[in-house]
Amino acid sequence: MTPMHRHPAALIALAALAAGPAAPATAASAPAAPATVASAPAAPPAPASAPAAPPTAGAAPAGPDRVSHAHTKSVLFDTWFNGQGYSPTLSIQFGAHRYTLKADCDSDALVGQLYHSATGVDPRVGSAFKVSCDRAPKTLNYQLRGGFYYFHFISGVDNTNVVADGA
Repeated sequence: MTPMHRHPAALIALAALAAGPAAPATAASAPAAPATVASAPAAPPAPASAPAAPPTAGAAPAGPDRVSHAHTKSVLFDTWFNGQGYSPTLSIQFGAHRYTLKADCDSDALVGQLYHSATGVDPRVGSAFKVSCDRAPKTLNYQLRGGFYYFHFISGVDNTNVVADGA
């Protein structure tokens, strides 16, 4: 497995996607479009004496009970490829990180490697790892220095799916 060079334009686009819902810098400098007034009449406000609807079963509580935490696990990517493929480039903070990968393919296993996206040849991070293709979780632990990272996978078969979560 040889390190791959990522195209600068792709890195910029992926960095913008990883940055979240913030508006791009070019849109921030453009003048805002004039506001329009809706022609439909507004609905009357609900009476103050109306009882609040009870929360539905399984609904997440609102307010301070659901504070976002930097180490909360979430799905990082769900990618499909034929033979070999890459995860999206992820913006990762400095520190300890744990990732769980699950794979589904018509093979026994696939091989993966984490890379630090850099200018020129991207350096490998840690050792190559094997992920079973029976959706059994493979947990990986890294101490990362921050920046942009991506996974490279090789399965050798078509219709390979890899799902990763972590924090």
